[in-house]
Amino acid sequence: MNALSDNRLAKEKLVAAIGEEVKDTGIVVVTQQLGLNAEETRTLRVNLRKENVGFKVSKNTLVKHAIKGTKLAGLDALLRGPTALAYSKDP
Repeated sequence: MNALSDNRLAKEKLVAAIGEEVKDTGIVVVTQQLGLNAEETRTLRVNLRKENVGFKVSKNTLVKHAIKGTKLAGLDALLRGPTALAYSKDP
């Protein structure tokens, strides 16, 4: 396999993983990923995880592919600039 094929395969796996994580969510919040340094982002993730809330920072294009054809497809219009998703099965 060449590097391009490996890269595409990795992206396809990432899209599938994102789709799997958010498919049964009860609530999704799209946030602007600005203003937090690495330590603050880590603290946010830890605190969200304690409350059973996932937090995903990913390329908007990959998220759009992951939610295409799902109940979350309407979120694609919000995926502009540096964004992150916070999601939970329990609203």
